[in-house]
Amino acid sequence: MNTFRSYFFVILLVGASLLFFVGRSVAYDWMSFTSTSMLPTIKPGSFLLVDKAAFGWRLPFSQTWLSGPYLPDRGDLVAFRYPRDPSLKYVKRVIAVAGDSVQVFDDGRVMVNDQMLAQETLAPSNRPDEQNIYYSEKNGATTYAIVKTEDPSPSTDRLQLREGQVFVIGDNRNFSSDSRHWGPVPAENLLGRVDYSENRVFPFVREQNR
Repeated sequence: MNTFRSYFFVILLVGASLLFFVGRSVAYDWMSFTSTSMLPTIKPGSFLLVDKAAFGWRLPFSQTWLSGPYLPDRGDLVAFRYPRDPSLKYVKRVIAVAGDSVQVFDDGRVMVNDQMLAQETLAPSNRPDEQNIYYSEKNGATTYAIVKTEDPSPSTDRLQLREGQVFVIGDNRNFSSDSRHWGPVPAENLLGRVDYSENRVFPFVREQNR
């Protein structure tokens, strides 16, 4: 009987471990974030939950798509593999998707499909500090906060996105390496949609920078 219980416990442990790692591979995963490029939305030291099935399903433990990849919505926060070095994982905000035209100006304003995205200055009570200029920006159905300085930020010419491309920018417009520097992200590089909550506590991970 003891031997049976030992075998049962081992099988249960192996099965649970396999389910855990398969789940992380194809469904949900978490990642640490150390950059300032997504301020004021995401703080350095945050842990992010990534919905890896948001844009399709992959074969477990591989980059092979079983369905998809499907395009995110404008305004989504996404995790992806950096096009110039796929070993690196980036998090940015989707500004435009395949079929859209996009142009970014040196004052941080963005034009999508020849329409300027609405930006409104945040009231002083809603600003984390007084050293920077904070705005709300509306892109499609999503409204989010961005930060800019008075210095010129990287700009682009008008770009027409091809099939399977997304254009991403950091919310910290003056201090972000993004599609303004290295172009659109191929959809096959997408890892998932980022579900961020400043107060979330992740299993097995100590919450940082509270």
